[in-house]
Amino acid sequence: MSTFIDFAQKNLVPLMPVVFVLVMLSQALIGLIKMFFIKPKINVYPTGPLSIGLSQLGSTVTLFGTLQVQRGDCFVTKMEAFVWNDSWARNFEWRALQPYTFSLLPNQENLQLELVSAFLLTPQAPFKYNLVFVDEQLTKECMPEVLKLRQRWEEAGQPDITTFLATETVVNHLLTRLQQEWYWQPGRYRLTLKIHTTRKVHEKTFQFDLTQPQLTALQGNFIKLAKLVCDQPVKFDKVKCEYHTGPITETK
Repeated sequence: MSTFIDFAQKNLVPLMPVVFVLVMLSQALIGLIKMFFIKPKINVYPTGPLSIGLSQLGSTVTLFGTLQVQRGDCFVTKMEAFVWNDSWARNFEWRALQPYTFSLLPNQENLQLELVSAFLLTPQAPFKYNLVFVDEQLTKECMPEVLKLRQRWEEAGQPDITTFLATETVVNHLLTRLQQEWYWQPGRYRLTLKIHTTRKVHEKTFQFDLTQPQLTALQGNFIKLAKLVCDQPVKFDKVKCEYHTGPITETK
């Protein structure tokens, strides 16, 4: 035993610094290989239909599902929903995170929203998303009419809301402008979910159909938006669109 200890002290102990350096270099090399050659991949698994709405937030698209990353961690900085058909294309920015719950009663809805923020996605912890994406362009375009409507209602002494909304002032300002700027039409749409990370942008494209009855339900929110501007309680309608499983047309 003493012979082995003497041998180790004489021949092995001096090699320990070299072994330590080699271990550190190997760990650094593995890190570099992962960084440059083994890139994480994000899989998108939608859950149920997507939701389209119009409210005080503007034109909205709500997506439900789960994100899963493979081959490493990802730091997600933001997400976008790019929607297009043969006539137009719009970019919806992520704005709010809804609790991943639902009501069993059709007339009840959880309206609690949280501001979105960047998050770390790891293979051990998939991310369940229930995200509201907003078209800010529509909101900005209609904001002058919204402010005029509120001002006219206050100047009129806050009259009966039904009578006020039937006046020419309301029709010619907010409601007409909303109808002019409203771009949704019945038909087939494509949606690309863009997931921005610190290393690259991951994309997943889906398609869905919007029907005429659904469009009519959404247009009913025009008058509700006018009521909300005038401090009236309202409940905005949303429509749910199933994902279409056929071939996806990539032309934009």
